[in-house]
Amino acid sequence: MVEHRGLMAVSAAWERLYALHKPLNHLQMAGFSFDVFSADLIRALGFGGTLVLCPRDTLMDPRALYRLLSEARIYFADFVPAVLNPLLVWAQETGHDLSFMSTVVCGSDIWTAHSARQLRRLCGERVQIVQAYGVTEASIDSTCFEFDSNSHVDAVLPIGRALANTRIYLLDAFAEQVAPGVTGELYIGGAGVARGYLNLPQLTLERFVDSPFVTGERLYGTGDLARYRADGNLEFLGRNDSQAKLRGLRLELGEIEARLAEVTGVRDNLVVLREDSVGVPRLVAYFHEQADAGLTPKSLRQHLQLSLPDYMIPAAFVRMDA
Repeated sequence: MVEHRGLMAVSAAWERLYALHKPLNHLQMAGFSFDVFSADLIRALGFGGTLVLCPRDTLMDPRALYRLLSEARIYFADFVPAVLNPLLVWAQETGHDLSFMSTVVCGSDIWTAHSARQLRRLCGERVQIVQAYGVTEASIDSTCFEFDSNSHVDAVLPIGRALANTRIYLLDAFAEQVAPGVTGELYIGGAGVARGYLNLPQLTLERFVDSPFVTGERLYGTGDLARYRADGNLEFLGRNDSQAKLRGLRLELGEIEARLAEVTGVRDNLVVLREDSVGVPRLVAYFHEQADAGLTPKSLRQHLQLSLPDYMIPAAFVRMDA
């Protein structure tokens, strides 16, 4: 449950970061149930710009995507690496450029300095390149790293520093802040922290905690591991809990399990992200059912579709013997 103040706070941060003082053409690629959809909507229509909708079958077709970007004169786009990187390769191989773009954001997954430099060559030195990090539970974006010609990064881009109106803490198992260079769990504070999960009080208690640093403030524990680099930027190191990412989308496996547990006849269940084929991960739900419950994958899927977005619906349901 994200509050209005959270969206207002991140909007103000975006206005400062991206200089949203004049109308722009903004490409919209995220699905309606993904928080970046709201980000696209706010950054475009909220500041008098134009939101250009990208057809789903265009996303993974670099030629078609480039045509849309070029013909619509897109100045601003928020990509995931799985979409941006193939576009960069295609543009370079075919002799095209992206010089018409002024701001390119990449987030929701690990992105490399090699790809960022490739993007800069295609766009030109004036382009603003940003690696963004955030979670829905803290109003979309919480940190950013601006990559420019002076950035000294050789491998994976860091996730940068806290946006305006946001506080970032790296904590150890005793809720103490860790020293620079030491791995800790990333906690987010500030105006963007949500109230909690709708109708999931236990999960809310686990994820949202009282801040020991600011009286009356709560922190969201992301489950992400990070450390501070020598230059003060945050480096993302992976996860330590039941959250996962599928095609750049953050999944709360515990939330899926909680919704499955609501189904009459489900005794217990477990949801995992499996990679049966190399590079092709999928969600799989395992469940035990009560005697004569008569549950089917179709009935379970229909129940989950009432409360979860499509990307959080398991691709397979496996009944386990008692």
